[in-house]
Amino acid sequence: MEPKDIPYLILGAMSTARSETKKTVDDLVKKGQEAIKKQPKKASRKGEEYISELIEKGKKQEDEFVATVSREVQRVLSGMGLVTKEDVKRLSERIDKLEKKI
Repeated sequence: MEPKDIPYLILGAMSTARSETKKTVDDLVKKGQEAIKKQPKKASRKGEEYISELIEKGKKQEDEFVATVSREVQRVLSGMGLVTKEDVKRLSERIDKLEKKI
């Protein structure tokens, strides 16, 4: 993967996460509708469980997405040999020490 591909990677990952979330929501709506038809009283409790399940699944997918994109971006950037904040900090500290010696 080239550095120029990073925006496409991010957009593709976001698109995938969005479509997976939409599919999950659609499935849960369908299950909720079926539950109400079968047993209306139990359906409200089940609905709360489905909502909790959806929220938890969404959080997990978001965390996985962010971690995956972050790892890939770090891999690409490290392969480019760019200067990091840590490199700048380390050099700044060395310069400060040298200036004190002068």
